[in-house]
Amino acid sequence: MTCEFFWNNVQGENMKIGGKIFLSIAIIVVVIGGVSLLGYIPNKNDLYATKFAEQLIQCPTPEGTVVLERHKLIGKLNGNGNGMDFAAIILLQTQIKVTTDDLIKYYSSFDFSPAKGKSHIVTLAVEQASQSDFNYFENRAIKFNSVMNQDTYHYYAIIIYDSGYAAGLDLRGN
Repeated sequence: MTCEFFWNNVQGENMKIGGKIFLSIAIIVVVIGGVSLLGYIPNKNDLYATKFAEQLIQCPTPEGTVVLERHKLIGKLNGNGNGMDFAAIILLQTQIKVTTDDLIKYYSSFDFSPAKGKSHIVTLAVEQASQSDFNYFENRAIKFNSVMNQDTYHYYAIIIYDSGYAAGLDLRGN
């Protein structure tokens, strides 16, 4: 009778220890999985943003222009609420004065694809750039560091913009 009591006690203790180990492992797996998911979603959106920006970066520039800076933006760039927006911007420098309409006409000849989905429309814009903050977007300003001598050179920001995606777990869209 003593052996049976002892065996039941040992088996009960082992079950308690085994249950604690299983619970600990389950908690660790859930935490690591949650953290991984929070890291995966932003990284996936970064890949979309890089691919989206490469379209503009790979475009040949008009004759007599030089690309000085490249920027890609991701997050809630315009408006309120939650949502992911993608933008790519290049800063062009030229010694000859060109109109923004000429640059829009030039860059409109390229077929820019949306960042994520095929049902979105990519917006193309051209703005004159200066040394001060570039405030094309409501929620984000860009500082062009390469704008120096505006008496000798003319500077233009070429922008492609795609918006309206669900933010999901990417906190930059909230």
